[in-house]
Amino acid sequence: MPRFTEDEAREAIAASQSWAESLRRLGYCHTGSNPATLKKWAARWNISTDHFDPAAASNEALRRHNKKIPLDEILVEGSTYSRSNLKRRLYETGLKRPECELCGQGAVWRGKRMALISITSTGSEMTTGSRTCESRAQIAPPRWKHTAE
Repeated sequence: MPRFTEDEAREAIAASQSWAESLRRLGYCHTGSNPATLKKWAARWNISTDHFDPAAASNEALRRHNKKIPLDEILVEGSTYSRSNLKRRLYETGLKRPECELCGQGAVWRGKRMALISITSTGSEMTTGSRTCESRAQIAPPRWKHTAE
């Protein structure tokens, strides 16, 4: 016997457009043997899935992808929004300039793009890439002459 009742399965399947959505409504992961179990019991209980849309998942993903999340929902403590996407959004809106917040260096140094340091509201640094203003000193040619003794 499954861990869900026939009534729960009927309700979840009727309100869903796919097996994966039905499983989520039942509180199950859509991987492993869960889809096969639900399909088996739906067939046994004669639950119709004629309304399922095979393209529903990809259409939903495209809809979500094209909808931008408002910045006031992203700029919260504990946000899991991608930092590189956040920086791009902040540059687009003019809330940040594409320059290092420690030294003012622009995004291009010695003909190459480099990571820029952005300071968050908590004071911690966000960096991406390997060339930051600290690492410039390590790869810059020395500004002194070696003299022989």
